[in-house]
Amino acid sequence: MKKVLMVLSISLFLFSCGETIKSEKTENVEVKNTQNVEDQIVGSWKLKSIAGAEVEGTMTINNDKTGLINGSPIKWSIKDNKFCREVLDENIPKGLRNEECSTVKINGGELSLTAGDDYKIEMIYEKVN
Repeated sequence: MKKVLMVLSISLFLFSCGETIKSEKTENVEVKNTQNVEDQIVGSWKLKSIAGAEVEGTMTINNDKTGLINGSPIKWSIKDNKFCREVLDENIPKGLRNEECSTVKINGGELSLTAGDDYKIEMIYEKVN
């Protein structure tokens, strides 16, 4: 089940979209400072839902541009106002290890990653620390 969730999560990351990064504690507003987003996204996150369905998973984002998604190592960055990550796990098929980007919104302790062009898929995370 964990591997299925991991593959599903990674598959969902294969899409990209063109919205603007937004952030603030009580209200989502546009953030133009990439460093601000990087500072806010660093930490441990618990996956709450994908496309409205309750699921379990974790994501850890480190200051050194590395991290883990459901135990799989990643390299991450903020590019063109999007959260981009590349899966580094050799056990993941090469076609699923490309760099993929998602729109990111941070509202207090909640992180929303939205992937997809035609069919937008939103992943909601809750801050752990």
